[in-house]
Amino acid sequence: MIGKLRQVLGGNEGKPGLFLLDGCSVELEHREPLLRLYPRAANQYGRSHWPVLRMVVLHDAETGLAQPPCWGPMFGADAVSEQELAEAAMATLPANAAILGDRNFGVCWVAYAAEQRGLRVLLRLTDVRAKKLAGTISQPMDQTVVWKAGRWDGGKRRRFDSDAAAPGRLIAVRVGRGKSKQWLYLFTTLEWPAEQIVAAYGKRWNIETDLRSLKRTLRLHHLTAKSPDMLEKELLMAVSAYNLVRAVMCLAARQTQTEARQLSFSQVLNVVNCAWPKLVGASTTQQHDREFARVLQLAAQCTLPKRTKSRFYPRRLWRRPPGFGFRREEN
Repeated sequence: MIGKLRQVLGGNEGKPGLFLLDGCSVELEHREPLLRLYPRAANQYGRSHWPVLRMVVLHDAETGLAQPPCWGPMFGADAVSEQELAEAAMATLPANAAILGDRNFGVCWVAYAAEQRGLRVLLRLTDVRAKKLAGTISQPMDQTVVWKAGRWDGGKRRRFDSDAAAPGRLIAVRVGRGKSKQWLYLFTTLEWPAEQIVAAYGKRWNIETDLRSLKRTLRLHHLTAKSPDMLEKELLMAVSAYNLVRAVMCLAARQTQTEARQLSFSQVLNVVNCAWPKLVGASTTQQHDREFARVLQLAAQCTLPKRTKSRFYPRRLWRRPPGFGFRREEN
C-alpha cells in the first residue's frame, strides 16, 4: 500500500527522501501465545502483567507516511534493541534515502549499516562520542571524519570487522538563545551545507507527534490481538489506516498550497471516517470523485492553530494517570 500511496503523491526527484527514525513500546494482551514470544518486564518487585513489544518506525519527514514497522520482544533472553530493529527497517527504504535519528541511534553501528545499503544518515551524537571523533570541541566546526567501530558496536549478537568504518562529517554548532544555548553534535553523510543539515535535524520532533497519532489517536498503545498472527494483522492495518489519512492530508494541503503537517491528524481522521460510507457506496466514478473532492475540501479546513505568542511555561511530559493501579503478577 505504501508504494501506491507514494506513486499517487509523487516523490522529490533529484533529492534523497528524509526519513525520521524512532522506537517505542506497545502493550499486548495477557495471552499464553504472546507471553512466550514477548516476555513481561521484571524487576526486584516482581513481573508486570502485560507483555511488551518493542517497535521501530521510519516516517517520511515531509508527508509523514510510515514505512512498514519492525518489531520484536522488549524483554527476555531474545530481547532486541532499537538499533537491531533499525537495521532491519532500512531494507524497506528507497535508494539514496537519508535517515534522521536522535542520540539513541547515533552509534557507528547504525551509520555503518546504512552506508553498506547505500543510504545516507543524519544522526545526533552524545558529547562523549563527538569528542572521541574530533577531540576537544571549543568552537563551531564542520569537519570530515572517519567513524571506526568500537568493541561494543553491534551489541551482543553482532561483531564488526576491525576495519569497519563510516566516513562522513561531524558538525558542531551551538543552538538555543542566551544562557540556554547548548552544543549540538551531528554526524552526517549528506553533502548539504551545515546550515541546511542543522535545519533538517529540527524536523526530528515530528516523529514524536507521528507516534502520538499512531499510539493514541489510532489506539495502538495497547493491541487487543490474542495471537501472534492477529497481532501482525492488527499492527499493519493500523499503519495502513494511518498512511491513508496522511495521504489525504498531503492531497488536501496541495490544494491550498500549505504544508501537510499544518493539518490536524485527528480532525482529518474524523473527516475520512465520516466520508468512508459514501466513498464505498458510490455507484459511479463521477459520484466517487465528487465525494473525494469534498473530503479534500473539508480536510484542507482542518488546520492547526498558529501560536502568535510563545509558551509561558516549559514543555513537560506528564505521565497519563491510569484508571486503575498497574497490575502485577501475584506471588
